[in-house]
Amino acid sequence: MAREVRKLSLKERRRRGLIIKASLALFLCIVSLCGVAYVTRIPSVTVSRITVAGVSAIPQEKIQEVVENALQGSYAFIVPKRMSFVVPEEKIRKSVLAAFPHIDSVRITKPDMQTVQVSVTERTLHAVWCNERCYGMDKNGYIFSDFTGSTTVHTSLS
Repeated sequence: MAREVRKLSLKERRRRGLIIKASLALFLCIVSLCGVAYVTRIPSVTVSRITVAGVSAIPQEKIQEVVENALQGSYAFIVPKRMSFVVPEEKIRKSVLAAFPHIDSVRITKPDMQTVQVSVTERTLHAVWCNERCYGMDKNGYIFSDFTGSTTVHTSLS
């Protein structure tokens, strides 16, 4: 007994071709996103060390903690902020400056793919201003420290 083969109309063939192309495009997009998610989490391109240089008044661990917080999360739930190529340098800079008024400037460098180095310049005491409380100021008049409770303040005013 021979099986009867029905020819598809032109409209049905076009529709079937469109469904196949759309399915293939969706599959390729999903595979590409999975590939990007995998590649961006390879340990050799992920920041695992944070070094801090140039601090004396602030513990390095405190600055490292602020940098760790800035590196949390990901972009579009796919690319982690710890990936060496997309480290949010400006966010780190702003976070460190906001958390520590003693710091005047922050420079972020990446000596290698797994290390972020944070170099800071601390403010230097230029003057002490006292009313009911005493405050330390830098050369621009920025108040960055509170001397309340200090018995003596040793400064060399320039």
